[in-house]
Amino acid sequence: MDWKVKGVDWAIEAAEKAAVRLIIAGNVHRKSFVSSYFRGYLKKKLSDKITYIGPVGGELKAMLLAKARALIFPTQWCEAFGIVTIEALASGTPVITTYNGAMPEIIENGKHGFLCKDISEMIEAVKSIDKMLAADCLKRVEEKFHYRSMAEEYVKLYQSVSKGGE
Repeated sequence: MDWKVKGVDWAIEAAEKAAVRLIIAGNVHRKSFVSSYFRGYLKKKLSDKITYIGPVGGELKAMLLAKARALIFPTQWCEAFGIVTIEALASGTPVITTYNGAMPEIIENGKHGFLCKDISEMIEAVKSIDKMLAADCLKRVEEKFHYRSMAEEYVKLYQSVSKGGE
């Protein structure tokens, strides 16, 4: 989360304006980021409703995702995959994200979460997230990201390419 392109500021603003609790979790790798961002912007934003808990993994990460109303993943760059979005869906948790990178391939807007162009859309998504069903999130993972279905799709692609197709 130590890159501006991860969009933590969008998540904070959306949570503040939608008046919901936000738990921020993630790794920080650059000391310069800690000095500038954490001691500046983020420290001023932390409150009883906005918490930074640091890096998480294993059971704690699984529990946080499973108990969350949504994962806010406001990526500002061409995110190649975003594994945490799949982890959230596999937990039955919808995702609020942007149209950047692979996000439109992962999230069907209005079905497993919301794709947002800007912060105002993200705020509305936060307010509407309870319309999403855990079963739809789980079904999405089973259909598109289960290892068997992914392997089958790769085989089809390789066969097509080997026959001169695309």
